[in-house]
Amino acid sequence: MKFKSLLKNKPYLIFGSLGLFLFVVYFIYFFFSIDSTLAVNVHDTYYVVAYVHLLLLMSIWVSICSLGYWILHKMNIAPVFWMTLLHFLFSTFLGIIFISNNQIDNSSLAIFWFSILSFIVGQIIYLMNLLISIIIKRRIKH
Repeated sequence: MKFKSLLKNKPYLIFGSLGLFLFVVYFIYFFFSIDSTLAVNVHDTYYVVAYVHLLLLMSIWVSICSLGYWILHKMNIAPVFWMTLLHFLFSTFLGIIFISNNQIDNSSLAIFWFSILSFIVGQIIYLMNLLISIIIKRRIKH
């Protein structure tokens, strides 16, 4: 199946695979004891979070999103394609930043906050997608 048709008809497979991938990356970080932390300074307060915990949180959330799309599929309701695509793009942008960039310095701090904002926007799009799909009840074509 092509990516577009898979995202259109069975987005739960893509989000489930992404959640599993993030969970595997979490275990690689955990078992090889890669100690990298994220320290963000906000108004004289440092927030220090381990990347391992962020990866675990992201893998759990993406898996919950996969469960939401799976429930829509079982109800034979098709989600809105462009909203699913935006949800996928905004959600993966943050994951790519976290996996690829272990050191957040002043030059990449704006990219970090932009990725956090895009992740939040992606999750709002996800919730709107679920609600609109349930209200419209456009059936899946087999």
